[in-house]
Amino acid sequence: MPFDQNLESPSHDQINNPPARVSMAADKPKADLPVKTCLAEGTQASRTLELSTPPLLAYFGQHKSGSNWIHQIMRDVFVKMKLTYKRISDNTGIESNLNEWHRRTNIQSMSWVKADWRCVKLCNVRGFHVVRDPRDILVSGYFSHLKTHPTENWPKLKSFRKQLLSLSKSEGLTLEFDFMHKLWDRMSCWPVLHPDVLTVRLEDFGEQYIERFHSIFQFLGLFDLGLTERHFASIMEANSFKKRSGGREIGQEDTSSHYRKGIHGDWRNHLNDEHIELVKERLNHLLIKYEYESTVDWN
Repeated sequence: MPFDQNLESPSHDQINNPPARVSMAADKPKADLPVKTCLAEGTQASRTLELSTPPLLAYFGQHKSGSNWIHQIMRDVFVKMKLTYKRISDNTGIESNLNEWHRRTNIQSMSWVKADWRCVKLCNVRGFHVVRDPRDILVSGYFSHLKTHPTENWPKLKSFRKQLLSLSKSEGLTLEFDFMHKLWDRMSCWPVLHPDVLTVRLEDFGEQYIERFHSIFQFLGLFDLGLTERHFASIMEANSFKKRSGGREIGQEDTSSHYRKGIHGDWRNHLNDEHIELVKERLNHLLIKYEYESTVDWN
């Protein structure tokens, strides 16, 4: 867990018998960590004024990175807390400024499943950003775009699906590199370390997803805002992979399901040598940035 290393995941005993709450300030990255920021336009005085108001609580996601599952969890949590909530796919309505959208709508919490850091501009936000191994995104995207992803309001996917159905799996995976070019661009722009936005890898959830979400919710300050341990446990149980996939365990594949397999590293079963070379050429910077690889000449 390279990016939220200062957050300790509690044990099951700690969840059932939680310690005294810690403040949100205690969960921030240490001052000596590098912080990459993109300041919004305006004076320091206006920024100070913004910080005197409650922050927008946000889950920032990316396509084929567990966004449907995490959105369901965050929706259940925020609704239980009686916070106004909005799920957004792309930046329609936000345009280029999340800060302005927040002021205009007065929405208290959100899930943005194709989030763009360039629109956030360090608005008054407390959130977390979930990324995934780009190689697994390619494979997950291929099977989803081929069969299961809804095509309503996405005419480009309708035509792309017809194209995929006429090609071999190898040819289809090659096309996915270009089809998801906007996703690669968004992942490139997000900072890894930021005092108000926690970066979490989807793979770090795994079978320990309950402990991982508990740490995230502590970072967001949700327990201090009224979320109870009982409600937390109930929401986690209702949103397990087994429940969402119709009874399958993690690793059991169903290519006809939107929750196809749920494991990390499945790309090894599908990408050939040509695909690997394309990954190294186009996506190595993301593998290094998010610490999926330590060197550019990985095998």
